[in-house]
Amino acid sequence: MDSTKGIRDEDLSVITSRTVGGAITCDDIKPENTARFFLGTTGVLTVAATTGLTETFTAADKGDGFQLGVTATEPTGARNLLNVVLSSGPVPTTYVLDVDYTLDAERGWVQLLESGSFVDGTDLDVAYDNAVSSRYQTISGEKEAEGALMFKACNPIGKNVDYRLPFVKLRPDGDLSLIGDDWTTVNFNIKALQK
Repeated sequence: MDSTKGIRDEDLSVITSRTVGGAITCDDIKPENTARFFLGTTGVLTVAATTGLTETFTAADKGDGFQLGVTATEPTGARNLLNVVLSSGPVPTTYVLDVDYTLDAERGWVQLLESGSFVDGTDLDVAYDNAVSSRYQTISGEKEAEGALMFKACNPIGKNVDYRLPFVKLRPDGDLSLIGDDWTTVNFNIKALQK
């Protein structure tokens, strides 16, 4: 027998590894799903009413916008603002709402107007109170979602096939489009692993 023939035929193949997975496109943009997408956590943040709050923004310019109340425990800032006063200088110049600045009190956002009387490069002092507020807050992290996955089909026609994977990791896939003409979706890769 000639062992140097032109074509060598494979007579045995052994699987030494495999990767099993899938994908999910989710258009249910609730806090738990966005937290999974950002590998983070979510929860309800309740903030008590507070009075006499002040912040200074150094070297502000016309057109600048500011999120008030950003802290380590409240990284998305203050909400439901009351009694907001913007001023600057040692002998305070007080600015006028909708003339010098705009205010989104519900979200705690102040925007200096280009047409206002604020002088570029000046420190901006903001005094405000905030009412009681409660909202979901998602904080990004580094932990993949993992556990059992049960998929129950609900097809309008044809046979429904359900899947149960005893141990999977969900990994975010692609971009989260914040602005667009289509429904916002979050995409995940499913990696099925040995339990």
